[in-house]
Amino acid sequence: MLRFELRIASVCRNAPKCRSKHTLVGDDYQFLQRSVIPTYHFQKSLRRLPIPKLTDTCNRFLASAKVILTETDYKRTEEAVRSFEKSEGPELQKALIEYDRNHKDTSYICEPWFDMYLKSRLPCPVNYNPFMMYAPDPDARFNHQVTNVRSSRHFVWELSRATNFAVSFARFKRALDKNILAPEVFHLNPKKSDTKLFRNVCKTLPPTLSWFGAVAFKAFPLDMSQYKSTFNGTRIPKKERDVLYQDPTQKHFMVLCRGKTFAVDIFDDEGNILPAKDIHNSLAYILQTGAQQEPDKCVGALTSLDRDQWASAREELVEAGNAEQLRSIDGALFTLCLDDLKSQDPSR
Repeated sequence: MLRFELRIASVCRNAPKCRSKHTLVGDDYQFLQRSVIPTYHFQKSLRRLPIPKLTDTCNRFLASAKVILTETDYKRTEEAVRSFEKSEGPELQKALIEYDRNHKDTSYICEPWFDMYLKSRLPCPVNYNPFMMYAPDPDARFNHQVTNVRSSRHFVWELSRATNFAVSFARFKRALDKNILAPEVFHLNPKKSDTKLFRNVCKTLPPTLSWFGAVAFKAFPLDMSQYKSTFNGTRIPKKERDVLYQDPTQKHFMVLCRGKTFAVDIFDDEGNILPAKDIHNSLAYILQTGAQQEPDKCVGALTSLDRDQWASAREELVEAGNAEQLRSIDGALFTLCLDDLKSQDPSR
């Protein structure tokens, strides 16, 4: 049975000094934003996605199919769709409308949309995991997540970018939790609508009417419900269908380094973000520890397996006594990888 260790990275006071470039203090350091419009202010008045007519749905499907099918295959498909439109289609359309009527708190497409992803057995990396690029820092010195320079007998680890990321994510999380993160709004003409007047008008309207007030400015609030799933959660593999897990009580984030897993506290007991220099020093300690030891068993690589295979492997890890470690990983605020593997091999 495989046991793996989850290390707790306590702040190392003798770690290299942090080159911090921020001057934020108080609430400016603790919160990314302090929006006058509450984060979820528009949710109750958002318009629900309407169910299209059966004929429109069938025609849209055929229009998409025509692009990829041969003429013979398309004719067969068209015959099947027109037959469906007259046989099972109307009864299924009626059932869909009834389902939508009984679930006014969500969209009719939400449950099957989640099922489509959670029931897929394909590995998450490449197939489903989202990918984003962050803009480079205007100061080039802060663009390297990990750079080591030998100075006399010590390594000096510059982790400014990694530290800035960690603190920024925590500031985002605190603003979201306090309902002061600015709601997402699509402005047709930002110069005219993304104004103080717009924000003052919308904040005074009750949540059940706020969307209509925004639209009067030709600004369209977007759904914010998925923001609640941004932090402290993961997708746990299960046979046939995965499950989503969250633990908002956790105050740490995970760090991966040379196959080892570390937990780094980012909030204190009162929920405030720890000083950037403390987080920087913890990351420096992790890098120094990783450089001095051989790579670990790399349990994290199991997450790239087929979902049923990963579910079986996870069950073995739990049975081997790793339940608590996995719980800490699953509920972490986010995961930061400090590995610097570079390869020209496309299979990797």
